[in-house]
Amino acid sequence: MTLWSRAAIGLVFVINLWSLRPGLAQTPAAGQGPEVQIYEKFRTWTTQQPSGGRDPGLLDRYRAVLAAEGLSATQIEHHLRVITEQGQRIESERWNRTLTAPTPMFNTQPKAFLVEMTKNLSPGKALDVGMGQGRNAVYLAQQGWDVTGFDPADQAVAAAQDQARRQGVKLTTFVLRDDQFDFGTDSYWKERYGWEEIQTR
Repeated sequence: MTLWSRAAIGLVFVINLWSLRPGLAQTPAAGQGPEVQIYEKFRTWTTQQPSGGRDPGLLDRYRAVLAAEGLSATQIEHHLRVITEQGQRIESERWNRTLTAPTPMFNTQPKAFLVEMTKNLSPGKALDVGMGQGRNAVYLAQQGWDVTGFDPADQAVAAAQDQARRQGVKLTTFVLRDDQFDFGTDSYWKERYGWEEIQTR
């Protein structure tokens, strides 16, 4: 039995992090305002970076890009303020549109990998990180798991709760980003298989 299989006996750590959803929500809302256009341009640029947009010098490098395009110092500072001060809101709105669309552009069934990996496990605690509209969380709850999930997209989280109620199961949900959620200590995995050990194996 692999380390992940043993660790999963008390845990299913469902990772749907926003950075792992690049194929969805690529089209911004129609009639977008200038702030959304600024953010969308930055978002597109980050997807083309080797780090996938996850490095501490990202804004400094983007500042250089804007300067090379001929923007004034005042314009550059405005762009960066929009990105840092409004980016999270714009991103949440983007995912709300995608995850609650009448005709979804993604598979609404639980992930096949999740179904396969949990089919012979005794239910325990499960954490769905970036839960979206709850396709995996609801499935786990139906199998008897005690499921907590979070996502910054508030309308998607509400949709997950609605689906759970329709299916007669319970979810504990939060409208939070991963840097806001309190993961606790050994809350979702046995002490023997702590997060640091899993990460380094």
